[in-house]
Amino acid sequence: MKYDTIVVGAGPAGSFTALKLAEQGLNVLLIDKQSRDRYKPCGGGMCTRCLKLVGEPPDEVTERKVTKETLYTKNKSFSVSCSESIGKKGIVVYRNKFDSWLIDRAEAKGVEILEKSKVDSIKINGKVTVKLEGGKEFESNLLVGAWGASSYLHKFINVAPPKYYTSISQELKLPPGLVEERFNEPEIFWDGNITTNGYFWIFPRKEGVNIGYMEQTTKAKGIKEKFIKIIQNHPIISQKLKGSEEMKINGRSLFGHRIAENYLDRFHGDHFVLVGEAGGLINSLTGEGIYYALKSAELAASIISEGEYSEKSLGRYTELCYSELIDNDLKYSAKMAKMMFGHKPQFHDRIMDAMLELTEENGEIKKIMESMFSSVEYGQIYNPLMSKKGLLIRKLGLLGVMKMISR
Repeated sequence: MKYDTIVVGAGPAGSFTALKLAEQGLNVLLIDKQSRDRYKPCGGGMCTRCLKLVGEPPDEVTERKVTKETLYTKNKSFSVSCSESIGKKGIVVYRNKFDSWLIDRAEAKGVEILEKSKVDSIKINGKVTVKLEGGKEFESNLLVGAWGASSYLHKFINVAPPKYYTSISQELKLPPGLVEERFNEPEIFWDGNITTNGYFWIFPRKEGVNIGYMEQTTKAKGIKEKFIKIIQNHPIISQKLKGSEEMKINGRSLFGHRIAENYLDRFHGDHFVLVGEAGGLINSLTGEGIYYALKSAELAASIISEGEYSEKSLGRYTELCYSELIDNDLKYSAKMAKMMFGHKPQFHDRIMDAMLELTEENGEIKKIMESMFSSVEYGQIYNPLMSKKGLLIRKLGLLGVMKMISR
């Protein structure tokens, strides 16, 4: 059977693309190597702009509603408001439940779903032929690559995959009442004793927490040992997790996950487009990718529905990704990551302490920091922040600020 579009990968990018195309009457096949209810290592935080795209999930999918986040540096802490009254409310989900919800919606619109089906090869020659392990073949006019950052499938479309770094996470159970008592809201640790190239997170669930550690380095060796050391020795984290119990998922408690480090130069070619992390559409500062997955899916569907599949015609999709996702957003989150990460621990902590002090002292800086965890593009954060260099000079000194912003 020939389809209008074959989507490979049923995460948020793939399933939402399939859903949007089916809503426009296209015949879509969605293929994934795992089942829709597979566990996905992820903190599961979703900001308002995600919800504006997909709608608010039902209560059984939502683990927590988020109205603030608490930021910790080595020496300070500060709670950033994300109040619903200013449109900054978010949620926390288990990705397996959220992803299943999206796939179910796509299926209800007529998308054909193939689960536990690993793609063996892809050929593009005026049409798309996808071959599964076991020999089954399917044809379509267009391929949507939604298979993530480090997939072997990039080679079939002659595109180098994004570079990536590794994060590690774990699900923990806590006795009744302790989640609300100790956490209640997401917590982020920007602490030079943990890493100067990322952060540690704690995201509360209904009956426990997801904890994780990301470090922007391609050297995955030793990350498990670092993670365990943080949990056992960090003065705040170790106490907050006291009495918790590891959740075993398919016999495992620790999960590594690759995160794209860079977005690609283009997200299209002859008879194909790339959405979400397959195109490296990830926030460099936070590692967040769900919004960019969903938004790129929406953009891709708007171009695919026009029925033109040449490389030239699909170039409009790459143009949209740059204008909607990169030029005033991801480009600036990358600048902020470069500015804030990679210093020696002592200077890293000075930067982070200074940022929190300014947040406490200056109303405009406070709004900027609140925006970092809500629904605005990062250009709307970076540029106003740079306009306050005088305040940073007061905290860090001129040489410190020059060292920070000239990276």
